[in-house]
Amino acid sequence: MKVSELDMFNGSYFNAYKGLYSLVAHEVTQLRSMFPEGAVNDINGYKVGILTKLMFASCSFMTVIENNHDYSSAATILRSIADNLASYILIYRNQNADEIALRHYLFLYDGLNTRLKAIQSIKPTDDVTISESEKKQTQQGVRVAIGDTLNAIDYSLKEIRGNVLYKQYKTEIEYLISLDYDNWRFKSLKNFKQKFSWQKIYPLINGKESSTFFLSYLSQYVHGLSSSNLSIDNTKPETFYPMIHIGITFLGKIHEFVQEDFGISKEILQNNFFKTDYGREHLSYVSPTYIENILKKLNKKH
Repeated sequence: MKVSELDMFNGSYFNAYKGLYSLVAHEVTQLRSMFPEGAVNDINGYKVGILTKLMFASCSFMTVIENNHDYSSAATILRSIADNLASYILIYRNQNADEIALRHYLFLYDGLNTRLKAIQSIKPTDDVTISESEKKQTQQGVRVAIGDTLNAIDYSLKEIRGNVLYKQYKTEIEYLISLDYDNWRFKSLKNFKQKFSWQKIYPLINGKESSTFFLSYLSQYVHGLSSSNLSIDNTKPETFYPMIHIGITFLGKIHEFVQEDFGISKEILQNNFFKTDYGREHLSYVSPTYIENILKKLNKKH
Protein backbone atom coordinates (compact mmCIF):
# COMPACT_ATOMS: atom_id res chain seq x y z
CA MET A 1 0.00 0.00 0.00
CA LYS A 2 1.38 3.40 -0.98
CA VAL A 3 0.45 6.43 1.07
CA SER A 4 1.45 9.77 -0.44
CA GLU A 5 2.02 11.34 2.99
CA LEU A 6 4.78 8.77 3.57
CA ASP A 7 6.85 10.04 0.64
CA MET A 8 8.74 12.54 2.79
CA PHE A 9 9.67 9.63 5.08
CA ASN A 10 10.92 7.39 2.26
CA GLY A 11 7.64 5.46 2.22
CA SER A 12 8.18 3.99 5.69
CA TYR A 13 5.55 3.80 8.42
CA PHE A 14 8.30 3.39 11.00
CA ASN A 15 10.19 6.45 9.75
CA ALA A 16 6.97 8.50 9.57
CA TYR A 17 6.13 7.68 13.18
CA LYS A 18 9.63 8.38 14.49
CA GLY A 19 10.03 11.51 12.40
CA LEU A 20 6.76 12.97 13.67
CA TYR A 21 7.53 11.86 17.22
CA SER A 22 10.84 13.75 17.22
CA LEU A 23 9.05 16.97 16.22
CA VAL A 24 6.25 16.53 18.78
CA ALA A 25 8.71 15.62 21.53
CA HIS A 26 10.67 18.82 20.86
CA GLU A 27 7.49 20.92 21.00
CA VAL A 28 6.33 19.30 24.24
CA THR A 29 9.80 19.85 25.71
CA GLN A 30 9.50 23.53 24.80
CA LEU A 31 6.12 23.71 26.58
CA ARG A 32 7.58 22.05 29.67
CA SER A 33 10.00 24.95 30.03
CA MET A 34 7.09 27.44 30.06
CA PHE A 35 4.47 25.84 32.31
CA PRO A 36 4.81 24.24 35.77
CA GLU A 37 3.77 20.61 35.48
CA GLY A 38 1.65 18.81 38.00
CA ALA A 39 0.18 21.82 39.82
CA VAL A 40 -3.51 20.96 40.03
CA ASN A 41 -4.50 24.63 40.31
CA ASP A 42 -2.66 25.49 37.07
CA ILE A 43 -4.78 24.00 34.32
CA ASN A 44 -2.29 24.73 31.55
CA GLY A 45 0.50 23.16 33.59
CA TYR A 46 -1.68 20.13 34.27
CA LYS A 47 -2.39 19.82 30.54
CA VAL A 48 1.34 19.96 29.79
CA GLY A 49 1.78 17.14 32.31
CA ILE A 50 -0.70 15.03 30.35
CA LEU A 51 1.04 15.78 27.04
CA THR A 52 4.39 14.91 28.63
CA LYS A 53 2.99 11.56 29.76
CA LEU A 54 1.71 10.98 26.22
CA MET A 55 5.13 11.87 24.79
CA PHE A 56 6.82 9.23 26.96
CA ALA A 57 4.12 6.66 26.16
CA SER A 58 4.50 7.35 22.43
CA CYS A 59 8.22 6.65 22.71
CA SER A 60 7.57 3.44 24.65
CA PHE A 61 5.07 2.33 21.99
CA MET A 62 7.72 2.34 19.25
CA THR A 63 10.39 0.94 21.56
CA VAL A 64 8.45 -2.24 22.37
CA ILE A 65 7.67 -2.70 18.68
CA GLU A 66 11.21 -2.23 17.36
CA ASN A 67 13.22 -3.72 20.20
CA ASN A 68 10.89 -6.41 21.52
CA HIS A 69 8.45 -7.09 18.64
CA ASP A 70 5.84 -7.13 21.41
CA TYR A 71 2.40 -6.74 19.85
CA SER A 72 0.49 -7.17 23.12
CA SER A 73 2.38 -4.46 25.00
CA ALA A 74 2.22 -2.11 22.00
CA ALA A 75 -1.55 -2.58 21.81
CA THR A 76 -1.87 -1.91 25.55
CA ILE A 77 0.15 1.31 25.29
CA LEU A 78 -1.84 2.43 22.24
CA ARG A 79 -5.11 1.96 24.13
CA SER A 80 -3.70 3.95 27.05
CA ILE A 81 -2.74 6.79 24.70
CA ALA A 82 -6.24 6.71 23.19
CA ASP A 83 -7.88 6.97 26.63
CA ASN A 84 -5.64 9.89 27.60
CA LEU A 85 -6.36 11.71 24.34
CA ALA A 86 -10.11 11.12 24.65
CA SER A 87 -10.26 12.45 28.22
CA TYR A 88 -8.04 15.43 27.31
CA ILE A 89 -10.37 16.36 24.45
CA LEU A 90 -13.56 16.04 26.50
CA ILE A 91 -12.19 18.08 29.40
CA TYR A 92 -9.94 20.69 27.82
CA ARG A 93 -10.97 21.15 24.17
CA ASN A 94 -13.90 23.36 25.06
CA GLN A 95 -14.73 26.99 24.29
CA ASN A 96 -16.26 27.54 27.74
CA ALA A 97 -13.49 28.20 30.28
CA ASP A 98 -15.84 27.69 33.23
CA GLU A 99 -16.88 24.25 31.98
CA ILE A 100 -13.22 23.36 31.40
CA ALA A 101 -12.47 24.24 35.02
CA LEU A 102 -15.53 22.32 36.25
CA ARG A 103 -14.61 19.14 34.38
CA HIS A 104 -10.95 19.57 35.38
CA TYR A 105 -11.69 19.64 39.10
CA LEU A 106 -14.31 16.89 38.84
CA PHE A 107 -11.65 14.85 37.02
CA LEU A 108 -9.22 15.47 39.89
CA TYR A 109 -11.90 14.79 42.51
CA ASP A 110 -12.72 11.46 40.85
CA GLY A 111 -9.08 10.37 40.69
CA LEU A 112 -8.23 11.58 44.20
CA ASN A 113 -11.13 9.65 45.73
CA THR A 114 -9.98 6.51 43.95
CA ARG A 115 -6.42 7.17 45.15
CA LEU A 116 -7.65 7.65 48.73
CA LYS A 117 -9.43 4.28 48.73
CA ALA A 118 -6.33 2.60 47.31
CA ILE A 119 -4.01 4.15 49.92
CA GLN A 120 -6.38 3.33 52.78
CA SER A 121 -6.30 -0.31 51.71
CA ILE A 122 -2.54 -0.51 52.43
CA LYS A 123 -2.43 -2.19 55.83
CA PRO A 124 0.62 -4.36 56.59
CA THR A 125 -0.54 -7.52 58.38
CA ASP A 126 1.22 -9.19 61.28
CA ASP A 127 2.34 -12.14 59.16
CA VAL A 128 4.34 -9.91 56.80
CA THR A 129 8.05 -10.47 57.44
CA ILE A 130 9.26 -6.89 57.75
CA SER A 131 10.93 -5.17 60.67
CA GLU A 132 9.03 -3.01 63.11
CA SER A 133 10.83 0.11 61.86
CA GLU A 134 9.87 -0.69 58.25
CA LYS A 135 6.28 -1.23 59.32
CA LYS A 136 6.24 2.16 61.09
CA GLN A 137 7.77 3.84 58.03
CA THR A 138 5.05 2.31 55.86
CA GLN A 139 2.33 3.46 58.24
CA GLN A 140 3.80 6.96 58.38
CA GLY A 141 4.02 7.10 54.57
CA VAL A 142 0.38 6.03 54.32
CA ARG A 143 -0.71 8.69 56.84
CA VAL A 144 1.13 11.42 54.94
CA ALA A 145 -0.29 10.25 51.60
CA ILE A 146 -3.82 10.17 53.04
CA GLY A 147 -3.40 13.68 54.48
CA ASP A 148 -2.10 15.08 51.18
CA THR A 149 -4.91 13.41 49.25
CA LEU A 150 -7.59 14.69 51.62
CA ASN A 151 -6.19 18.22 51.28
CA ALA A 152 -6.27 17.93 47.49
CA ILE A 153 -9.86 16.61 47.64
CA ASP A 154 -10.92 19.57 49.79
CA TYR A 155 -9.22 21.97 47.38
CA SER A 156 -10.97 20.38 44.39
CA LEU A 157 -14.35 20.63 46.09
CA LYS A 158 -13.68 24.28 46.91
CA GLU A 159 -12.91 25.01 43.26
CA ILE A 160 -15.96 23.07 42.04
CA ARG A 161 -18.32 24.91 44.37
CA GLY A 162 -16.59 28.21 43.63
CA ASN A 163 -17.10 27.84 39.89
CA VAL A 164 -19.35 30.44 38.25
CA LEU A 165 -21.55 27.62 36.93
CA TYR A 166 -22.27 26.37 40.46
CA LYS A 167 -24.69 29.24 41.16
CA GLN A 168 -26.84 28.30 38.19
CA TYR A 169 -26.43 24.52 38.41
CA LYS A 170 -25.98 23.83 42.13
CA THR A 171 -28.31 20.81 42.23
CA GLU A 172 -26.79 19.31 39.10
CA ILE A 173 -23.19 19.80 40.23
CA GLU A 174 -23.89 18.44 43.74
CA TYR A 175 -25.30 15.36 42.04
CA LEU A 176 -22.07 14.98 40.06
CA ILE A 177 -20.02 15.36 43.24
CA SER A 178 -22.05 12.56 44.84
CA LEU A 179 -21.15 10.04 42.15
CA ASP A 180 -18.56 7.40 42.99
CA TYR A 181 -16.63 7.72 39.73
CA ASP A 182 -16.47 9.25 36.23
CA ASN A 183 -18.49 12.33 37.23
CA TRP A 184 -16.43 14.43 34.79
CA ARG A 185 -17.91 12.52 31.83
CA PHE A 186 -21.35 14.16 32.16
CA LYS A 187 -22.89 14.96 28.77
CA SER A 188 -23.97 18.47 29.71
CA LEU A 189 -25.20 20.30 32.79
CA LYS A 190 -28.69 20.18 31.30
CA ASN A 191 -28.30 16.44 30.76
CA PHE A 192 -26.17 15.81 33.83
CA LYS A 193 -27.38 12.30 34.67
CA GLN A 194 -26.17 10.98 31.33
CA LYS A 195 -22.47 10.17 30.89
CA PHE A 196 -20.35 9.76 27.79
CA SER A 197 -19.14 6.19 27.46
CA TRP A 198 -15.56 5.68 26.31
CA GLN A 199 -16.98 4.35 23.04
CA LYS A 200 -18.67 7.72 22.48
CA ILE A 201 -15.57 9.72 23.39
CA TYR A 202 -13.14 7.89 21.06
CA PRO A 203 -14.56 9.46 17.86
CA LEU A 204 -13.61 12.86 19.30
CA ILE A 205 -9.99 11.95 18.53
CA ASN A 206 -10.34 11.69 14.77
CA GLY A 207 -14.04 12.24 14.05
CA LYS A 208 -14.53 8.65 12.93
CA GLU A 209 -17.10 6.32 14.46
CA SER A 210 -15.09 3.41 13.05
CA SER A 211 -12.29 4.14 15.52
CA THR A 212 -14.59 3.12 18.37
CA PHE A 213 -14.54 -0.58 17.55
CA PHE A 214 -10.78 -0.98 17.13
CA LEU A 215 -9.86 1.10 20.18
CA SER A 216 -12.41 -0.81 22.25
CA TYR A 217 -11.00 -4.05 20.86
CA LEU A 218 -7.57 -3.13 22.26
CA SER A 219 -9.00 -3.74 25.73
CA GLN A 220 -8.47 -7.42 24.91
CA TYR A 221 -4.76 -6.76 25.42
CA VAL A 222 -5.18 -4.45 28.42
CA HIS A 223 -7.27 -6.98 30.35
CA GLY A 224 -5.66 -10.18 29.03
CA LEU A 225 -8.82 -11.41 27.28
CA SER A 226 -8.93 -14.28 24.81
CA SER A 227 -7.97 -12.43 21.62
CA SER A 228 -4.73 -11.27 23.24
CA ASN A 229 -3.65 -14.92 23.38
CA LEU A 230 -4.10 -15.62 19.67
CA SER A 231 -0.95 -16.39 17.70
CA ILE A 232 0.38 -13.48 15.66
CA ASP A 233 3.42 -13.23 13.41
CA ASN A 234 5.37 -10.46 15.08
CA THR A 235 8.46 -11.05 12.93
CA LYS A 236 6.98 -9.10 10.03
CA PRO A 237 7.07 -5.29 10.18
CA GLU A 238 3.74 -5.08 8.35
CA THR A 239 2.05 -6.81 11.31
CA PHE A 240 2.47 -3.54 13.19
CA TYR A 241 1.48 -1.18 10.34
CA PRO A 242 -2.19 -0.73 11.39
CA MET A 243 -1.21 0.18 14.96
CA ILE A 244 1.60 2.47 13.80
CA HIS A 245 -0.83 4.19 11.44
CA ILE A 246 -3.11 4.92 14.40
CA GLY A 247 -0.08 5.99 16.43
CA ILE A 248 0.80 8.53 13.72
CA THR A 249 -2.74 9.91 13.95
CA PHE A 250 -2.39 10.21 17.72
CA LEU A 251 0.93 12.06 17.39
CA GLY A 252 -0.80 14.42 14.97
CA LYS A 253 -3.42 15.18 17.64
CA ILE A 254 -0.76 15.88 20.28
CA HIS A 255 0.95 18.19 17.76
CA GLU A 256 -2.39 19.96 17.25
CA PHE A 257 -2.99 20.39 20.99
CA VAL A 258 0.51 21.77 21.55
CA GLN A 259 0.11 24.32 18.79
CA GLU A 260 -3.46 25.40 19.53
CA ASP A 261 -4.10 25.11 23.27
CA PHE A 262 -1.44 27.24 24.95
CA GLY A 263 -1.20 30.48 22.96
CA ILE A 264 2.43 29.80 22.03
CA SER A 265 3.46 30.50 18.44
CA LYS A 266 4.75 27.78 16.14
CA GLU A 267 8.02 29.71 15.78
CA ILE A 268 8.67 29.56 19.52
CA LEU A 269 7.65 25.91 19.81
CA GLN A 270 9.96 24.89 16.98
CA ASN A 271 12.77 27.29 17.85
CA ASN A 272 16.24 25.81 17.12
CA PHE A 273 14.61 22.44 16.36
CA PHE A 274 17.25 21.34 13.85
CA LYS A 275 20.05 22.20 16.29
CA THR A 276 18.73 19.74 18.88
CA ASP A 277 19.04 15.96 19.17
CA TYR A 278 15.35 15.71 18.31
CA GLY A 279 15.90 17.76 15.16
CA ARG A 280 18.89 15.70 14.03
CA GLU A 281 16.91 12.55 14.69
CA HIS A 282 14.04 13.94 12.62
CA LEU A 283 16.34 14.56 9.66
CA SER A 284 17.57 10.97 9.77
CA TYR A 285 14.07 9.73 8.89
CA VAL A 286 13.13 12.07 6.04
CA SER A 287 13.84 11.98 2.31
CA PRO A 288 16.71 13.89 0.62
CA THR A 289 14.14 16.04 -1.19
CA TYR A 290 12.60 17.10 2.11
CA ILE A 291 16.03 18.01 3.48
CA GLU A 292 16.78 20.07 0.37
CA ASN A 293 13.55 22.02 0.86
CA ILE A 294 14.41 22.67 4.51
CA LEU A 295 17.87 23.95 3.56
CA LYS A 296 16.34 26.29 0.97
CA LYS A 297 13.97 27.75 3.56
CA LEU A 298 16.79 28.20 6.07
CA ASN A 299 18.98 29.92 3.46
CA LYS A 300 16.17 32.34 2.63
CA LYS A 301 15.91 33.34 6.29
CA HIS A 302 19.61 34.17 6.36
